[in-house]
Amino acid sequence: GQRLRLKEAAPRPSGQRVRGEAGQRPCRVICGDHGVTVRVVSAWHRRNNTLDDMVEETLGMVDYVFRVGGEGGEGVISTGEMLSLALARSGFEIYTFRTYPAEIKGGHANYQVRASGRLLLSSGAAVDVLLAFNQEAYEKHVHDVRSGGILLYDTDSFTPVTTDTLTAYGVPLSSLATEKVGVKLTKNIVALGVLAELFDIPRA
Repeated sequence: GQRLRLKEAAPRPSGQRVRGEAGQRPCRVICGDHGVTVRVVSAWHRRNNTLDDMVEETLGMVDYVFRVGGEGGEGVISTGEMLSLALARSGFEIYTFRTYPAEIKGGHANYQVRASGRLLLSSGAAVDVLLAFNQEAYEKHVHDVRSGGILLYDTDSFTPVTTDTLTAYGVPLSSLATEKVGVKLTKNIVALGVLAELFDIPRA
């Protein structure tokens, strides 16, 4: 699949505008009243600089929709929040929404992030990248993934139906978390690492 080429930017405090260095953009973080929608509104920091023009052109070409799905308590929401923060710090506009289960623990949860180099006014028409922690998440959301989209799933949890319309990456997220970190619940961090590698998202 096509790889995002993201440029790392300095952290941006909530509610404040931050003047970026060369090749970066100022940004203001705005949280929805009910904590459901988070948008990052960035203004172009224009200079007569060839590097800045190249960065602006590259960012403007990017428009991806990521969706994370799994069981409540697996770190679905925190995965989406960390992914949103990484994309925002990279200078992208983001538009997100999340769905919580009714149960305190358990039940299906999902988090969607749209990232683009242009001003966003909607959550997007189709999913480009689906991260499924379990079978239920796969079954609920796979039909929303565009043809040619990417599926990242936990091979320790399920095996999806083979499809020729998606690029699938099966990773033993649970096993890696248990063996390398010692805590199975950290599989969401392992998944973030895989996304960072696939799409060149800055890790810092």
